[in-house]
Amino acid sequence: MVNKASTTNNYDDRSAQAAFKEQFLELMRLLPSMLFLVVCLIASTVSFLQPPSTFLSSRQDMPKHILPPKRRQSAKSLSPSNTTLRDFLLHPEGIYLAMAPSFFGFYGYFGALAGIEEGLFTETTPEDSIGSSSLSSSSLLIQHDILKGVAGASAGAMAAILLAAGISPIKAAQFCSTIQLQDFFDFPAWFSLIKGDKFEAIMNEFLMSSSPIATSVSSNATPPELARSLQLQDALIPVGISAFDLQTLQAKILSEGSMARAARASACFPILFEPVGWIDEATGRNYMFIDGGLRDTSGLAGLAHFTGTEQQSRSLPKRVVNMVVGDFHLKSVPGPSDMPAGLTTSSLLSISIQNLPQCGPWAMKNGPLAVEASRRALLASLDLPLHKGKTDGHFELHIDASHFVVETPKR
Repeated sequence: MVNKASTTNNYDDRSAQAAFKEQFLELMRLLPSMLFLVVCLIASTVSFLQPPSTFLSSRQDMPKHILPPKRRQSAKSLSPSNTTLRDFLLHPEGIYLAMAPSFFGFYGYFGALAGIEEGLFTETTPEDSIGSSSLSSSSLLIQHDILKGVAGASAGAMAAILLAAGISPIKAAQFCSTIQLQDFFDFPAWFSLIKGDKFEAIMNEFLMSSSPIATSVSSNATPPELARSLQLQDALIPVGISAFDLQTLQAKILSEGSMARAARASACFPILFEPVGWIDEATGRNYMFIDGGLRDTSGLAGLAHFTGTEQQSRSLPKRVVNMVVGDFHLKSVPGPSDMPAGLTTSSLLSISIQNLPQCGPWAMKNGPLAVEASRRALLASLDLPLHKGKTDGHFELHIDASHFVVETPKR
């Protein structure tokens, strides 16, 4: 006869064991989730107790007009450096400047360069205006041997040419701020709205009347027949201008020939301006040029051209400033590994000047506003730390110039 009490006890033991086993398995299933929660709790506690990250603290300290770099994967790459814009520009080795294409962006370029020169060499503040009589009429960046060479495409080419001719950015800004569409509108043109002859004539007249090298050219520094137009080879510093040949569908770097015509050729925006004929004086070859920004989207190609052909400096890395009015839209900011063949950098600074008043052939009245906002923005940014870029030796400065737009610039 089976003992009922014993049977009951055995049943209870088995039930308890099954229940314990089930609870244990349930606990094991919950263990990963519990561990995850513990890790999150510890991490959040440590984060709370520690000071803010470098990037967050830098954004708190940075003025509102400084924008963080885009397309970065870590906070480390967003952190500020110990180098300011002033430090970078005043380095003993000097700089090479490349200005990217930007539709009617020459207003922003002249304003930015004017702000840089004022901040580095004259006693002005952002409240001073572009019309100050104490400002130099020739480029101080060249006078002080800071700017070693310059290149550009499209609107960047116009700025590069006037700068290489020794003209002060402030004087260039005043010049372009007075030009209106009717001054260079010469319709009809070949499949375009504007022929471009008037634009070239205006550029040439300004170069001949304002460049410090015009006197030496007029006194036969170049052959007499060329004295009517300043030549790229007469520039105070090496200059390379990007153009695009319609016949070969290839880019061409201009380093010799008429400055005014080179500015016209590189800024020959399709449909708006008529293609520009060009004869290579060395080879006699004919070209038909349109906007250089079609191929040279960063404005750097001209630097690669003349730095790659200078025998004494061919293998020496350069300190380069790549500036754009607008943003580096088509791809990420060009870094040291993205330089065109023939150009190597020891240091690279990428500057974007964003949110200026929109300018164009039918909005040239906004030109003076863009000049003044860009000038004030660069003046206010000279002593701020640059952001670290893609690699060591690469820096970035992105400016929201809308904070400096005023209704009417002081005159």
